[in-house]
Amino acid sequence: MPAVLNALLNEVATSYWGVSDEITAVPNKNLAEKDIFDYVEINPNNLRVYFHNEENLKEGIEIVFKKEPEIKQGRFEGGEFEVNCIAVNGKKEEKVYVAHQCRTGGRAGFEGAKYLIGNAINMVKHGKGFRPYMQIMGNYFKALKTAEEKAGIKNSALRSEFYEMYKGDAKESIDYLLEKECDELQEWSGWYGLGATLVNVLNMDLSENEENEMVGLLQNKKLLPYFSKILLSGQFTNNGMDGMEKILAKVREPFLKELPKEELEVLRHFNVGVERVYFDEHIRALDLSSLGITSLPESIGNLSALQTIDLWGNQLTSLPESVKKLKEKGVGVYF
Repeated sequence: MPAVLNALLNEVATSYWGVSDEITAVPNKNLAEKDIFDYVEINPNNLRVYFHNEENLKEGIEIVFKKEPEIKQGRFEGGEFEVNCIAVNGKKEEKVYVAHQCRTGGRAGFEGAKYLIGNAINMVKHGKGFRPYMQIMGNYFKALKTAEEKAGIKNSALRSEFYEMYKGDAKESIDYLLEKECDELQEWSGWYGLGATLVNVLNMDLSENEENEMVGLLQNKKLLPYFSKILLSGQFTNNGMDGMEKILAKVREPFLKELPKEELEVLRHFNVGVERVYFDEHIRALDLSSLGITSLPESIGNLSALQTIDLWGNQLTSLPESVKKLKEKGVGVYF
């Protein structure tokens, strides 16, 4: 395994910081003299990156090597590893499993490990750069929190750092969206990046003040169509979607009252919550699934901007003419 550790650290050093000096991994020794590895600890079968590295308090991630990979033309092939979050409080050490053979930033296996280590070091050195990507999103903070509790660490500053980092990410995505004013954005910029950041934030069990702060940050009418994209995309279904619907419902509530009268009348007819309505100036999508509905009013045809309506799980035996006309116009009616 020493050869793998050496290769991994040298890959990280050259890929991220252009360091050309050969780096040798020495078990049970911090590589502080190399500067970029101030917070890296090498052990016989694992590598740790500490976000905090004080004498009696350490928190970070641990990559445990289970099976050695082959190194071919500078790339790692095969091999197995797992990622744990760790918390050390004096002599008490706790670790919580996060992922096995994780895939990060589009890179799998040990290429993913290299990417994970590099970004983790970036975070502790520059206050940015570490991103738990979608495949393992949210698990890092929850695992760290569990490890801290088991180790008896209270009021960790690490949580504040994560919150401030994610809040900064959200603001960056919002500024980008407001500047572009465009729906056709690349996957990891704009609305997708904002959705990913919100998942991270909402996995932190926000305090009331933090939640209000996030609501205030998001409460801009120009962002409404992007919230619709986030909620309708299906990309975040398994990553804190309930929490996202809750906070976005609070964000959008004041704007709901600004909808045209005829559209508000349709919503009042069904008495649905704001989390089931996707809108900007008009209602664009409506989720009426599993509400026990037996009939629909003709007034539903007043939703002139409607793109999709979900009617699954109801007791409807027929659709009114106005809905049939919506279908003819290309509106997605899921019945």
